[in-house]
Amino acid sequence: KLRQDKEYVLEESSFQVALKAKGLIQFVEEKLGVGLLDDQSLFQGLVVHLKPAMYRIKQKMGITNPLLERIQSDYSDLFAIVKQAVHHVFPSTDVPDEEIGYLVMHFGSALPGAKPAGPLKAYTICSTGIGTSKMLAARLQQEVPELTSVKNISLFELSNLELDDDLVISTIPLPDFDHDHIVVSPVLTKEDLTKVHAYIRRHNAIPVQTERTAFKQPVRSFDQIEKTVGSIQRYSDALQNILRQLSVTRSEKNAAEEVLKEACTVLSSIQSEETIVQALLQREKLGGIGIPGTKLAFFHARHPDVLTPSFTMHRLAKPVILEGMDQQKMESDTIIMMLSPDPYHVEGLELLSMISSLIIESDDSIALFQSGREEEIKEWTATKLETFLYEKITELRSV
Repeated sequence: KLRQDKEYVLEESSFQVALKAKGLIQFVEEKLGVGLLDDQSLFQGLVVHLKPAMYRIKQKMGITNPLLERIQSDYSDLFAIVKQAVHHVFPSTDVPDEEIGYLVMHFGSALPGAKPAGPLKAYTICSTGIGTSKMLAARLQQEVPELTSVKNISLFELSNLELDDDLVISTIPLPDFDHDHIVVSPVLTKEDLTKVHAYIRRHNAIPVQTERTAFKQPVRSFDQIEKTVGSIQRYSDALQNILRQLSVTRSEKNAAEEVLKEACTVLSSIQSEETIVQALLQREKLGGIGIPGTKLAFFHARHPDVLTPSFTMHRLAKPVILEGMDQQKMESDTIIMMLSPDPYHVEGLELLSMISSLIIESDDSIALFQSGREEEIKEWTATKLETFLYEKITELRSV
């Protein structure tokens, strides 16, 4: 279920995992000299993967990776770098090579550069996990420029698809599937690529033209376009609500609870200030809210009394002592407050998740949020949000 993009950094324990994911990405980026910190797909994929992975390791549950030997052989340099990154970010945890192999798949899927365009779509089906699917898709787009897009789907989704000349590539046999398809290795060998290219040559034969040109069906259906427009509107509405209330204020209060009360008082997007403050304090009891290595405290909550999402910052005249996410006491002079309706649509949750990750995007972003410079923080955040929206529009229109 975690693979269905329903898990966001805004959720309770995900922010702590997000810190680790950012650490891994930053280490690998510095070693390879390749920009990876802005890759939201890589970041979100690592967060989703690391949560259950770290639980398995702590509980000493067995981890198997049938692709480990092949990964170590074909991606030996990347494997070594990711292993170093894991030891750097998790110094007190013994992470087995099998788990590192899965992390390599996530990074491997992010490394290929531009994705060439072409007239053919492909669907990939993998049984071993999202990292494998992403790596296979990335290799296909790198090695097969004829492909317009490569989308990862499940066996359940496959049965509901209307396939024309779309290419179906699977890492597992599909005995009951009557559409033409190709079975390949998850790491896409040279022999597999030969099969893919042969398929494309067979199906891209130019048909004989008649005098009368047949009506060309649109690439996307009415329902698809309507769904896309609705999704774009939800992203836009959530973003606009965030920008309307985005602020950096200064408080003379001496306790976190008092600061939160003051912060909620000025918001027009909540029905009950007292209820929201209690929800924020209850969240604090569940685990530390201070971001280790900073003076930032991140209070967040989802509640029915929140009408629209908000993201605000509150600078304290005097630091307060709070528990950090690493369960250590720390000083905080800046409280970041994020509120979300509950329930809330997936587009809004994804946007809030992205904002959460912005805080710890890099040393520069942390320094900016700690500076308290309102105009710079608002302009930088707004620019990031605008970029996110444009990327989502492009992504939705290509599906």
